[in-house]
Amino acid sequence: MKQKYSVKGMTCSACENHVYNSVCKLPGVNNVEVNLLTNSMNVDYDESKVSDTLIIKAVNDGGYQASLFDESLVDNDDLSDLKKRLIYCFIALALLMYVSMSSMFNYPIPAFIRKNSYINFALQTIFLIPILILKKDYFINGFKNLIHLDPTMDSLIALGSGAAIIYSFYSLVLSLTGSMMEEHLVHNIYLESAGMIVTLISFGKYLEAKSKKKTTDAISRLLELAPDVACRVNDGNEEIVKISELKINDRVLVKANETIPVDGKIIQGFSSVDESMITGESLPVEKDVASLVIGGTNNLQGSFIYEVTKTVEDSTLAKIIELVEEASSSKAPMTRMIDRVVKYFVPTVIIIAIITLVYWLIAGMGLNFAITNAIAVLVISCPCALGLATPVAIMVSTGVGATNGILIKSASVLENENNIDVVVFDKTGTLTQGKVQVRDVYSNSLANEEVIKIIASLEKGSSHILADAFIQKAEELNIELIETDKFESLSGLGIKGTVLNQEYLVGNLRMIKENKIDFSDYQDKIDSFVAQGKTLVFLASENKLIGLVSIFDEIKQTSKQAIERLKEMKIKTVMLTGDLKTSANAINQQLGLDEVIAEVLPQDKENVIKKLQSQGNSVMMVGDGINDAPALVRSDVGVAIGKGNDIAIDAADVILMKDDMRDIVSSIELSKKTILNIKENLFWAFIYNIIGIPIAAGVFYHLLGLRLDAMIGSLCMSLSSVCVVSNALRLKRFKPYYKKENKKMKKELKIEGMMCQMCKKHVEEALNNLADTSAVVDLEANNAIVETTLDDSVLKAAVEKAGYKVVEINNV
Repeated sequence: MKQKYSVKGMTCSACENHVYNSVCKLPGVNNVEVNLLTNSMNVDYDESKVSDTLIIKAVNDGGYQASLFDESLVDNDDLSDLKKRLIYCFIALALLMYVSMSSMFNYPIPAFIRKNSYINFALQTIFLIPILILKKDYFINGFKNLIHLDPTMDSLIALGSGAAIIYSFYSLVLSLTGSMMEEHLVHNIYLESAGMIVTLISFGKYLEAKSKKKTTDAISRLLELAPDVACRVNDGNEEIVKISELKINDRVLVKANETIPVDGKIIQGFSSVDESMITGESLPVEKDVASLVIGGTNNLQGSFIYEVTKTVEDSTLAKIIELVEEASSSKAPMTRMIDRVVKYFVPTVIIIAIITLVYWLIAGMGLNFAITNAIAVLVISCPCALGLATPVAIMVSTGVGATNGILIKSASVLENENNIDVVVFDKTGTLTQGKVQVRDVYSNSLANEEVIKIIASLEKGSSHILADAFIQKAEELNIELIETDKFESLSGLGIKGTVLNQEYLVGNLRMIKENKIDFSDYQDKIDSFVAQGKTLVFLASENKLIGLVSIFDEIKQTSKQAIERLKEMKIKTVMLTGDLKTSANAINQQLGLDEVIAEVLPQDKENVIKKLQSQGNSVMMVGDGINDAPALVRSDVGVAIGKGNDIAIDAADVILMKDDMRDIVSSIELSKKTILNIKENLFWAFIYNIIGIPIAAGVFYHLLGLRLDAMIGSLCMSLSSVCVVSNALRLKRFKPYYKKENKKMKKELKIEGMMCQMCKKHVEEALNNLADTSAVVDLEANNAIVETTLDDSVLKAAVEKAGYKVVEINNV
């Protein structure tokens, strides 16, 4: 069973490790994921061995507060409460500092306070108490974890400020017993240092929390997409219900400018829908009867009724949120080293502080000097910066990816993508549109209509992508299909069945050869079609070829652009297809991939990936069908087209929500920027501690007279975490490369359907209304000369939306 919990009280990665270890050691716990950023924990456990109560108790015993996660109970006021407490701390600190500095500065203060060290001490104690009460968690958790021999950052704060308080009271005892002169007492009080340490660290924690909140903005925006209610239609009556009450097959009315509640299929009406918040696609999408709609997207115009196909729990939006949260919670392999460092970091710092104290005492610098240096070591050390270096970058990047229609399933995927040197593409539906159409029909014994009739009748029982093409062709020719018997699908080859008591085979050349069917009479025609890069479907009966059909599938306009960009990045590109080599090579002449691997059966695709990996390559596989699933799993990174089959999506590591091959490049670029950002964060976190701790310990005191005040150290410690989080937030500025490139291109669009000046006006308006685009339409030449930064597909969509057809686009 998997369960999610809220965990409060964690302040650093050592706390995160402490919670992780507390739950991990319970019998029956299989896996634990603790997320410092979202203050949550996911536990996979055996219900027969452990319960929610025991898990929560283990966390609470460790000094933290755990409870079952409930979205409706999430405290959105944590930040404001933190701010309120911080303001009270600063007020108390200001009064504390005013009193403590009275002996050094001649500002207005009663003489009895300035001249009487004991009254001065008492007032400082009074003003320190509110700070200690407001921030008591530092001391409770810090000392509790210290007793359990599992110290955290809270332990460092508690020891540092606690030592300052204890030393101050020790000085008071010395003064009261006569071992120290009263006038020296004021110089041995460090209560203001204790208050300053706690307050400045709290200030840093507030800034850190504020910055961390920005890293979860992507998830927050996704959660806000879905409306709370929907208009359900039942027997012509409309009722407003919560979206959680919607069931499959319910009918929902969506009006103009409303948000679609859950996924479904339109059964009445038509509209234009903005899906950019889910897919990243900037242009609205036209929707008609039978069109699918996604929950959380915006209906721009018109109204329609649709039938619910997925409940709110299973909707596309819910899956996206789940994927982003899981990716944010996961840890990249490189964090294992950081976790090991953090595990020993705090105990090491405590040992260094003790060594510092002992050394300066032996060196004869006095208890005052020794203890202040030891305190400085404790408060300047920052395990937070180390612990936050990786998770904040991962959370920001997965959120940014989601807002651009790129769903990344885990942190390890980001790390693996950074190393990709080979990208393997499936052809049909990936590099091509996946909308196969019949082009040529040839037979030396049957009429063309008869060939289509037989093949379409057989394909009616098939789920293959080619089936729709033949059935559609039969509908165009008004051909009535015939019932078939003994239908059988031959994996990777074709289909077999009986039509009017005659057995037929429909499939590829491999099937024809394996069944030893004579095709010599068709050889010249086959060679001609193959030379043109056409894919062939063969119809055979009684060991004889009786029909030949060529089919075509248009190449996606973004495929070539993606391949060109990958080659610029020195990444090898490969096409993997079941087509004939000659056909595949003819298609590749348009695409320019580095290698074509053709005539591969679906079950052999995985072996191709394995072979490439055995050659030392890190391989990304891109596909969209059921037969791609094994290859997607085998590859180092599997990428599925979001509009593809659910099995392929489940098998993939990265999901592209829109059908744009350029997002493969964007995914790799985002990965590279994320890994670079993590390395920058780790560098600064390590450098900060490597430089800060020796200075605080007084290593350079004899040589340069350099030492660090504990208050300055506590401020530096706080700001180090803020710097790491702020650096990670730079990833929010990431944009897909094709959205950043602003170089205008001059293009000629050849357009069909323009008949008059009004047509010309409509096309010009459609193009000139696009961003960064200017167009001039020539009615006589039936073309438009366009200067734009936009992609061809955007231009084509704008013209076709105006009611005209773009037949060709050329660069001028």
